[in-house]
Amino acid sequence: MGASLESLGEKQTAKIAYATAIALNPNHAEAQNNLGAIYSEEGRLDEARLHFTSAIQANPAFIDAHYNLSIIKTYTLDDPHLNFLESITQKINDYSISTSIHYYFALGKALDDTKQYARAFKAYAEGNRLHSLLLPWDENQLHEIIKQLPNIFTNSLIKKPEVGNETRCPIFIVGMPRAGTTLIEQILSSHKSIYGAGELSILDDIIQEACQKKNMSFPTLATTLTDKEFHQIGNEYLNRTWKLAPNKNYIIDKMPGNCFYIGMIYRMLPTAKIIHAIRDPMDSCFSCFTHLFKNGMLFAYDLITLGNYYRLYAQAMQHWFTILPQNAIFNVPYEEMVENHEMLSKQLIDYIGLSWDTNCLNFYENNRTVKTASLTQVRKPIYKTSVQRWRHFTKELEPLLQIVSPYRNIKEINA
Repeated sequence: MGASLESLGEKQTAKIAYATAIALNPNHAEAQNNLGAIYSEEGRLDEARLHFTSAIQANPAFIDAHYNLSIIKTYTLDDPHLNFLESITQKINDYSISTSIHYYFALGKALDDTKQYARAFKAYAEGNRLHSLLLPWDENQLHEIIKQLPNIFTNSLIKKPEVGNETRCPIFIVGMPRAGTTLIEQILSSHKSIYGAGELSILDDIIQEACQKKNMSFPTLATTLTDKEFHQIGNEYLNRTWKLAPNKNYIIDKMPGNCFYIGMIYRMLPTAKIIHAIRDPMDSCFSCFTHLFKNGMLFAYDLITLGNYYRLYAQAMQHWFTILPQNAIFNVPYEEMVENHEMLSKQLIDYIGLSWDTNCLNFYENNRTVKTASLTQVRKPIYKTSVQRWRHFTKELEPLLQIVSPYRNIKEINA
């Protein structure tokens, strides 16, 4: 019952079902683990740890619970959980590939926390290798899209439609995953007027539906749309999105991959605000490499494909900056946000067109549900330890560095 309710998005009633199962049988490892996962998303990390620990005690071989626990704790060298993870290394081949992937990411996190960087990278690399074998990424489709963008989204196609009296303002936060998109959303959604909806598939859904209707692919679709059709697609996006928070005028859509749709956003949604999260590609790419994403992100499990994805993303952004007005996109460099949190936060709120709300400085107290890999980081005040973290792994990351080095100057993807 709990799993069914959770799959329908009914998290609160799912929690009741899981808690009831646990009351009937405290050694029900899956119920303990699943309830802990919801508490993690809600930022109730102490309760989450208790449930993950209970799941492990009930079934020490339940690797998913070990992985979930590893995400929300910081390890020390004498941590019994680290000792346990290391003790089963020789047995892990007896598990399924999916289970082994979770194990290696958990072990990598524990070794990384304890500054055993060479061993940590080896564990991360094995988890990524297995994931790539299980679900490889084919870059051909995205490569073709990026190649077509300059020929389709030209000066003649890019024109801002009239705003009219529309009061709904979507806020798109785009960029590379692990570039600070969740931090930006947490800051903005702490404002009383803004609702943070997380990573939505709605924009991709409606664009793909329009492609099917016209029997063509993106981005060719854009050349066939009339002003009226752009408006209709944009209105469909607004109607679906505003079901999530009907009483708000501002809703955040934090799907990083919407960076490839910026030209469409500009034509479809005249009130939209577009925020671009920028971070040193070595840090954002390596952070991707150390995380096991729940959905998609198939490019993130190999250093070469990570570098190639970053290059395609950077090329897309270069085109948008070339073709769109100067104030169409607001850039937020992660490193500057860390150094000048208050100043940049105020500039962001001003860009959106709202008055300042001091709650934005206390974003870590925001109790909204966070489902991304950053669920623990945004529960803390701003910290600087993630800046240049990749340098602990300089030797191992050389293949990635060779690909992204031309884009390490922020101006290269912001020109």
